[in-house]
Amino acid sequence: MAAQDLPIDLIDAGAAVLAATDALAMQAQGAMWIFDHSLGDWRYYLVTSLVDTIGRRKTYKLLIDIFEKIGVPESMTIDDVHLGSPSDPFFKMISSIARIDGGGNVVFQNCILNGIIFDGIIYRSVKTTPDQKEAERIEKKFSKRVKDMVRA
Repeated sequence: MAAQDLPIDLIDAGAAVLAATDALAMQAQGAMWIFDHSLGDWRYYLVTSLVDTIGRRKTYKLLIDIFEKIGVPESMTIDDVHLGSPSDPFFKMISSIARIDGGGNVVFQNCILNGIIFDGIIYRSVKTTPDQKEAERIEKKFSKRVKDMVRA
């Protein structure tokens, strides 16, 4: 399978999730659909410093709240989302070859990176990551905006 096998509604949903998290001040360093050849399935890989500051569990909780409010298509669920840290080796590998800061996407098909077969649709992949103080500021702002959204 290759990247064109990802349905258009999921391609659009990936862009919508990134736009929603941007509007809520998450400042994700990476967002992409990655085809996992070993599982034969697509995963939405969202890379955020929140994984390092508040952990995956709390970040997933905030994302669940967002998914319920932003109208993500039913074909995309929170189970499709894999959260990554900016320090994850896979993300570092991707960001070293593709730097994309939004405004479209880049499609990779049948690529081999460090022996890994790679298909993906990348919306964002930036090399710079926030320092600890900035990451804590992002977490506070994002958490507050999500809470405000849920209350509305």
